[in-house]
Amino acid sequence: MKFLDNFKKNFETSDNSSYQELCTHYYRAKQDDAIETVKGLVREFKGKLIDVNEDFLEILFEDASYSCTAKITATTPVEVGIDFNIITSGFISFGKGLKLIKSFYEFLDKKLSLKGISLYRG
Repeated sequence: MKFLDNFKKNFETSDNSSYQELCTHYYRAKQDDAIETVKGLVREFKGKLIDVNEDFLEILFEDASYSCTAKITATTPVEVGIDFNIITSGFISFGKGLKLIKSFYEFLDKKLSLKGISLYRG
């Protein structure tokens, strides 16, 4: 993590991220199972579930110190990619968004079968 990342408030995962921690994780799971697992993640991290948009496969949740959107992408009927976009509150985040994303992926890796990281890098 670079020094200036301590001041960033917005962290987002993608296939093309330069940071390994911010790369999309792909799982062998059905779309509905992935949605339920992300809801379980919200409960585990004591977040407040704001919205579950089944049309766009997005789950919005927040805590006092951050808000997060989890985006589920069904690449095949039995494979999903999960991305996070975290916006932290406060003046200096000290990389909290990056730490949260690492924790979220660790939780998902235990609950779902990890297929790979950044499988569709362009």
